[in-house]
Amino acid sequence: MRFGVAGVQSAVLSPAARRAREYVLVAEGTDNFGSEDVASFLFNYDQLLGFSERLLRAEHLRVLFYLHFGALIYHVAQVTVANGQQLPRYLCFTGRGSLYVRLLAAGANLQPVEKLARLIMEKATGQTVPADFRIKLADDPKQTTANGGVLATGQIPQDPPLVRPVGVASDAENPQADKGEHHLEAAAVTDEIKQAVLSNARACLKLLLEDPELKRVQADLGVKNDPGLVMNTLERSLGDSFNLYRQQYADVLRDGDTIPETLFFLPFKNALYELSKVLHDAQPLN
Repeated sequence: MRFGVAGVQSAVLSPAARRAREYVLVAEGTDNFGSEDVASFLFNYDQLLGFSERLLRAEHLRVLFYLHFGALIYHVAQVTVANGQQLPRYLCFTGRGSLYVRLLAAGANLQPVEKLARLIMEKATGQTVPADFRIKLADDPKQTTANGGVLATGQIPQDPPLVRPVGVASDAENPQADKGEHHLEAAAVTDEIKQAVLSNARACLKLLLEDPELKRVQADLGVKNDPGLVMNTLERSLGDSFNLYRQQYADVLRDGDTIPETLFFLPFKNALYELSKVLHDAQPLN
């Protein structure tokens, strides 16, 4: 967020882009908007402000997109297997997710990102990804899913069952620990659940940052993973990030309402933000 704000403050812009910049700067300067809101403004006005183009050139921040993408693929793979399904033949991204994939790929060639996704899914689950696995970037993911189902089976596919995972890892004693829908109120998120989610998040980070094969893919993608810096920064922030968002849900949800997402990403949300600040501050001034 600070990287984006600093960029638009110094950029020479068109009149329309200057108006967009004012919206961003107003949001950045008030307590009514958080860093996620400001970043959302930067992406919403991307055509005017060129935020994504600046991110493409910011190699010191590329690890954030790598971690964001990697954590998502890791969790999707675990949940898929926990629900008795085979690993996917296609992964479809749209909107902001599509933009993140393009930023990670740094261009139109998605093969390195597909290789990354394949490795993560197989290492996270011990299962094999289909040989014709592909990542699809689409404007209409539902249409892409329907077309893929018709091609694969010759029939209109049925909607898959809904799942709402907790975010814990399966093991030999409980191979389907995250199967089905789990409806948890904030008060029901015990310390035991928190520690199980944190343990899974740490296992994910260890895989993404320390696995030798994945480190070679990082080099192909231009990801800079400073030994110790990234892992240590995240490790210090995971627990606090989980507590922050668990409390946020406790404050805003009404009695009887349940947390509307998996808990797996709660440790990452603020931890990645803290990492972005460290990476930004460590970057030498040009």
